[in-house]
Amino acid sequence: MAWEWVGQLAPAAATVATALFGLARGQRKRRTDLKHDVETVKELPPDSDAYRALMSHIEWQIGRLRQIERDGQRDWSGTTLGFIMAIGLGYLTVWLFSQDAWWSWFGIPTAFFAAIGLYGIAESLTIKRREPRTRKNRQKKVNEVGPLSEVAPSSKSPATAD
Repeated sequence: MAWEWVGQLAPAAATVATALFGLARGQRKRRTDLKHDVETVKELPPDSDAYRALMSHIEWQIGRLRQIERDGQRDWSGTTLGFIMAIGLGYLTVWLFSQDAWWSWFGIPTAFFAAIGLYGIAESLTIKRREPRTRKNRQKKVNEVGPLSEVAPSSKSPATAD
């Protein structure tokens, strides 16, 4: 029985699995922590300091979760780049390792960069608060640094200052 198709299918399967992981990862941990805190607060007496502290923490968690869901977004350009790297370099890795020549070892760095593409997919599909990539935002960052004359040393040397 020929098993070559497993190696040929592996880059696509790994890429799809990583994308599904990135999509599912989302806010699950925050929601799980919130659910655990709500279950814990139910067992505390309502007039205790621990109850009040945990309730304020729960309110903070809900606010943070709502803010991320309202302002957060996925990085689709990073996802696209990750897909291109993972699929392209993954298949190149499979092809290189199937060769019987000395240069088949070039599959090692291509596999490494394909793995970086998989990581990029998982990270960019997670909902996070991201700065929009606009000219206005780039200009705002430049203005925060200040003009160049404030940063650069004076062009006059102490000897010529007289």
